[in-house]
Amino acid sequence: MYRNDIEGLRALAVLFVLIFHSKTWGVGSGFIGVDIFFIISGFLITHGIKGKLDSNTLSVTDFWNKRLWRLQPLMLSMLVVTFVAVCIFYMPRDFTRFIKSLKQLTYFFSNNYFGSIGGGYFSPDTSVMPLLHTWSLSVEWLWYLILPFLLIIIYKISAKHAPVILLALTAIFAVVSLKFNGTGDGHYYSFVGRIFEFLIGTLVAYLCGKQIKLFSTVVSSILSIIAIVIIVYIAIAPTGTSYSYPNIYTLIICVCTAMIILAGAYKTNVVSGILSLKPFVLTGNLSYSIYIWHWPLFAILHYAGILPSWKRTVVVIIASYILAWLSYTFVENKFRQNYKKYSFKKTVFILFVLPFLVGFILYEIALIFDGVPQRLGQNYAQITKIKQEYNYISKIPIDTLTPSSDILLVGDSFAEHYRGFVSALADDAGVTFDLIGGGGCPLLEGFIERANRADCIDKQRTAIKNINAKKYRVVILGGVWPRHAKVLKERFAPMLEETVQTIVASGAKPIFINNNYDAGIYSTSTKLKLSNQGVCASLHITFPAIFNQCDFTDDTFDLPGNMLVLEVLNNLKAKYSELMIIDLHDIQCKDGICATEIDGYPIYLDNAGHITNYASYRFGEMFLATNENPLK
Repeated sequence: MYRNDIEGLRALAVLFVLIFHSKTWGVGSGFIGVDIFFIISGFLITHGIKGKLDSNTLSVTDFWNKRLWRLQPLMLSMLVVTFVAVCIFYMPRDFTRFIKSLKQLTYFFSNNYFGSIGGGYFSPDTSVMPLLHTWSLSVEWLWYLILPFLLIIIYKISAKHAPVILLALTAIFAVVSLKFNGTGDGHYYSFVGRIFEFLIGTLVAYLCGKQIKLFSTVVSSILSIIAIVIIVYIAIAPTGTSYSYPNIYTLIICVCTAMIILAGAYKTNVVSGILSLKPFVLTGNLSYSIYIWHWPLFAILHYAGILPSWKRTVVVIIASYILAWLSYTFVENKFRQNYKKYSFKKTVFILFVLPFLVGFILYEIALIFDGVPQRLGQNYAQITKIKQEYNYISKIPIDTLTPSSDILLVGDSFAEHYRGFVSALADDAGVTFDLIGGGGCPLLEGFIERANRADCIDKQRTAIKNINAKKYRVVILGGVWPRHAKVLKERFAPMLEETVQTIVASGAKPIFINNNYDAGIYSTSTKLKLSNQGVCASLHITFPAIFNQCDFTDDTFDLPGNMLVLEVLNNLKAKYSELMIIDLHDIQCKDGICATEIDGYPIYLDNAGHITNYASYRFGEMFLATNENPLK
């Protein structure tokens, strides 16, 4: 079934998503474009299956065959191009994450993968993951797998009462989705949480087959105008809409989209007339291709550190349209028109089994070769020798307490990456240390009660229990303190002070490691605005002629989080003379210039600001060169 106004609705949806991802033009809730896509998909796919059921000609394998040739060739083309770009730019750890998401996508489970990552403050940065947008394709594929059987069952029960049955199912799944919409970040990517959206589209497909007398031209126009105004209003809403999504806003968007489709099926109205204009229809025709290409462009540019701007947005939009036209002309149309040439078995092998095998093999290679650093050039391959020498630091056991150790390093993932620093001090002092660490788990008194994570609570309670038992003479606090301070605000100071009090009361010496420079400023080496010095350092090794200098000035260290941490530390030092502060910023930055490499080896491990084992250990050696060892 082809309708110009539905193509225009597709255009509106993809433009919402594209501009939302640009982070520049104020469409704060443009992600609702995906919900519009789900409604349209439910409507169109159901319309096709319903016609086959009515004529008793439905073949489920033929349906899947057609869907595979409609969607997979373009997606696989995007994977190949994106894979090449990631091979060139992404550092080993981020490369491995990309390959893992690629493998998950090949068997339509990328929504579960991205849902498991979560969207918490200390989760991996999803804005640099080129395949993040494919979660919606995985959700759609799960729907394609069950929809034919669902409709067959409904027809077996009662074809006449199909709309009533669908309405009941829609209500049930809507209630389920809204009931559990506070269960975590993964709910956004959940298939179960999205079923009601597809069902609304399915229900509309059945209602469009009924003779509804309600719609006159005037009523159709009024209802459509109200619906489109609500959709646009929610799309540009700056905050609040995304909380625990899908939520009540999702239901509103779905009902409004359904109203526009339903009204346009009976009477030409103002909205359907506008949506049927050629620019909208053309964009609608290209919408799948635009959606497929735009996000990898944004993600890779963001990874390379090119910050959001209207210029970047214009470039990505133009590039997305060009790539979309090329892929629509030479990939989409070519394969979806010739899908009958291939048997279902051959289609499954070509478009499912082979990609899965390739993804599986690539992921194993990425794991075995630790992100395949050789792809970044001979210089990068050579420095992996240094990495291998310091790999033992990664094997220092976390959450394993030894009876003989009286030194504790505790905190979040930044404490974990200070293993090298503390190892240098411990090696010099001839001692060992315990480590209790975990991403997003700082040792802040009172944070235990607020942490909604059992692993955080267990780690912190273990640390406090052993500190209170006077097990340690030195307790080293590590963390991404500026980010904690930014999140906790006025609660940060009393939480940290209570932690210091507990350590001092136990008789232990508290040592506070203040952060290395959190990479996120402008590079002095190029005209590009590079927000990721870790990537710049990697590119410096790969393309030394272009990225010839990635070190940066520290004139942006005066940020709210950093300044709050310094203020709190100064106050604590005045109260507790036992407190020792080690500021890695002073080690990394000299004469106003902060390094991004040591001995030709990158300081930064990833785009989250974590540092490499080698850099961490060398920071310890550099500290000992000018300071007494506090572990002796």
